[in-house]
Amino acid sequence: MLAPGSSWQHPFFNILANFPAPRRAQTTNVKEVNIQFYNKDSVVNFKCIQIMVGTGSGNRTGNQFLKIPGAGEAQCLGLTGRYLYIQSQIPRTTQSANSLVVEVCLDDNSIRKFIFGSLYNTPKTSGSQISLPFPIRGGTWTQICIDLMGLCDYFFVHKEKQFGFKEL
Repeated sequence: MLAPGSSWQHPFFNILANFPAPRRAQTTNVKEVNIQFYNKDSVVNFKCIQIMVGTGSGNRTGNQFLKIPGAGEAQCLGLTGRYLYIQSQIPRTTQSANSLVVEVCLDDNSIRKFIFGSLYNTPKTSGSQISLPFPIRGGTWTQICIDLMGLCDYFFVHKEKQFGFKEL
């Protein structure tokens, strides 16, 4: 197992393999699964990586999250890679609203939040947050490779530029 806080991960750092999370048997509806990733660094006191499994309508409570790393472990994974690869499968549902939230802590301890969601048609920025369209079809495997440094540079360093979004 790789140690948390390693300055370099080669070739990939599998979060679920290195920080095993217990499986959730008691979801409110097995047909609805949302996966959201957050980051919490103990130094700046922001959220770490959590996976929400099982949803319901209304507010989300803390017990609907699987925390990675778990209690008693490091509060920050210390991942330093430029790219984040995510592979997931969203079951077929009539409600197709899904989102992926990534919070990145930069060297100056500022947090940048990226929200990839099926509810967005165009990119929108708001302060240190950007919402990007990410259509996810239920029942199929979806892979996304996120260039975190490139997104931060493009959307937050060059704010004055008008940006466009090209769907692949």
